[in-house]
Amino acid sequence: MNIDKVSVRISAQGESGIENFGFEFSFNNKLNLLTGDNSSGKSTVLSCIYYALGLEQLIGSKGPKTLSPALRDEFKFNNLKYKVISSVCEIIITANNGKTYKLTREIKDPNKGSDLYSEIIIEIEKDVFSKYVHAIRDHDEHGFYRWLAEVNNLDILELERSDGSFSKSLYMQNVFALSFIEQTKGWSDFFSMLPSFGIKDVKQKLVEYCLKLGSLESRIKLDELLLKKEAIKKQWKLVAERADYKAQELNFSIPKLNTRTVITKKQIESAKIIILLNGKEKTIDLIINDIENEIKIISTNIDKSIQGVPVHKNLLADKEKLISTIVDYEKEHIKVHELMQEELTKQNRYKQSLEGIVSDLQDFQDIKRITIDRTWDKIENVNCPVCEQMISDKSYSEISDEKVVKTTEFLKSQKELYSAYLKACEESIVKYKSALSFYSKKVQSKKVEVDRLSGDISSPTVLGIRADSQKQAELVVKKIALDDFVNNFESVKNELVGLSESYFFVVGEESRIKESLQQDDNVISSFQSLFVSLLEKFGYKSNGTEKIRIENKNSSPLIPKIHQFKQEPQSIRYISSASDFVRSIWAYYIALLQLGKRHPGFLVLDEPGQHQMRLDSLIQLLKIASSSNKQVIIAISQDREFDKKRVNINELVNGLDVNEFKLLHIDDGDGCVVKSNNNISGKGQR
Repeated sequence: MNIDKVSVRISAQGESGIENFGFEFSFNNKLNLLTGDNSSGKSTVLSCIYYALGLEQLIGSKGPKTLSPALRDEFKFNNLKYKVISSVCEIIITANNGKTYKLTREIKDPNKGSDLYSEIIIEIEKDVFSKYVHAIRDHDEHGFYRWLAEVNNLDILELERSDGSFSKSLYMQNVFALSFIEQTKGWSDFFSMLPSFGIKDVKQKLVEYCLKLGSLESRIKLDELLLKKEAIKKQWKLVAERADYKAQELNFSIPKLNTRTVITKKQIESAKIIILLNGKEKTIDLIINDIENEIKIISTNIDKSIQGVPVHKNLLADKEKLISTIVDYEKEHIKVHELMQEELTKQNRYKQSLEGIVSDLQDFQDIKRITIDRTWDKIENVNCPVCEQMISDKSYSEISDEKVVKTTEFLKSQKELYSAYLKACEESIVKYKSALSFYSKKVQSKKVEVDRLSGDISSPTVLGIRADSQKQAELVVKKIALDDFVNNFESVKNELVGLSESYFFVVGEESRIKESLQQDDNVISSFQSLFVSLLEKFGYKSNGTEKIRIENKNSSPLIPKIHQFKQEPQSIRYISSASDFVRSIWAYYIALLQLGKRHPGFLVLDEPGQHQMRLDSLIQLLKIASSSNKQVIIAISQDREFDKKRVNINELVNGLDVNEFKLLHIDDGDGCVVKSNNNISGKGQR
């Protein structure tokens, strides 16, 4: 991509009324030197390039506040003060697709709110449309950064989240950090102004992206797999805890089942439910079998005993009915308990949904950034940036402020609906707790009746029958609970097997990808060679360049390090002089510019002659930049001290081919902002 022209138009109120001001600078596709006195406005011009491209985050913030007050507040011209009424920034670019576009972004408009700063108007021939920056979906179809990436053949790398949504592994604001070094902090470190957006290893990923290393896609895939693993482990924990909770209720344990560690299918299938009895472990199958046998023996004994006491048959029959009723109540108690657990799970799910709706309501406020009356009739995108529904062929009346309000109201109604669901859940849980209390009391009451009825049966034989009947009832209830647990556990095992297979498939994919990370050595070696070669040309002297390595491993990967004998490698930043480190920044960015397969294609440097730079080094920088076959824009003071002497810009370019550079001068005096009825174009000289 090349920057062909940048301009600003300002309407300002002065003593004699409203007047028009601004500036305009045109660039060639090779070396461009923007020069002038200190505080002449060179950085102001460059900041407009950032701003017009929606990249002002690279200089510290978002919106017009990143720009000079002269463009948005007030300025002096010919010693008179002017107050800015309105201002707009324009840039003309030739994208990597070969087409030329004009981008317009307003700086100040008294009739509009701050939302207009999120809109960039794009013109190509007679086609005019708009895109959005600094919005939730500014990298999607309707976003400016998606458009900027597409016209410059730059990939937008996406990372799939566990919930099926996508996030960006690198944003265009990250990628264009390859092309800009600003004056105040840009020379303090490699990519010192790179916004991280919470991206892990963002510097490493940026260089991998630029050089198109296979390791970037591999590590993005590894990040994606890590998210999938975490999602599986989270689900595993929920399922395993549910099984463990039920086991604890019955005083059982499942030794192989760990709620935090995913185990193999074979281990799951061999998992047994056991209980510790008299110091010995016993499986649930054996316990159920023992209970069934004991129930049969007791039933036989009762039948024999009843035959010997015919006088008490009616009493015993009544007692059997009571015991049967107790068993039924126990069953109902178990069912209600399970229903309550399901309701608790549902309650938790509703809470999560409600949290999501509250988050959507907050996110939806970003739609207010859209300037409806300026945009809907121009937009070429097909999806709404909030609801993602089709918006092509929509008229102004169809997509109105009323629609925005209605959508907000819909989200609010959803919030109220889920709040009602939660309230209903809470009421159901209260009812279930009440039912559990009811059944517990009924069981206790019936047991009292059984005891009272048993008191009416006084013979030793009947007393024995009473004891057997009570024991039989207890065993039946216990067996029902155990059968239910066994059936449930088989279902749990099937669910865990599915999770286990998915988990270990992901683990296998991780291992395969990690083995492939060793295939970028040739590209990195070429990058290191060019970097070292440029360092030598720039006159780097702090350390022998033969000790410099660039590797994609260990700490700070792909950042140049010095390998000293019997010492840990150290970043070139920490063991170089201040001026030599600036030289290393020159070399690093230019090497990426020349070798980068996914690079914006231009480089902007603001005052590269930092820290009393030697004259020969700066001359070499300009010579290499002019012969790079890439566009380089350098803002540099007209007169600056090098090698302890004052040097004019013309001395720096004296040895350059006049066809390889363009000199743009900001006149002395008021700076870059001039009256528009004057010649506001930067003066190009060779």
